[in-house]
Amino acid sequence: MSKISFLFLLGILTAVLPATGFPSGWKTVFQIIMGVAICVASLLLRKNINSLRRILKGREHTVTDSFVQSSHIDTYGKTRKSADEVNIKNMLS
Repeated sequence: MSKISFLFLLGILTAVLPATGFPSGWKTVFQIIMGVAICVASLLLRKNINSLRRILKGREHTVTDSFVQSSHIDTYGKTRKSADEVNIKNMLS
């Protein structure tokens, strides 16, 4: 059973517990046990989520399908026209 399913089940049991026929002392004990179980399961789930985030964040820079095309920028930050741009401009005029 996954941690999310376990938390969902504990939530349902917590909601149904007051409608059961158990004495109030037993209900209190069950509520304490379920509360502790919810806390532990949520902490374990949070730990897994954070480790998965770290793994995915680390791969962000190493695995990529995008690329940056080199541009024609001189040392002063002005763009130079490439040979293709000049040829196209000459064809159009």
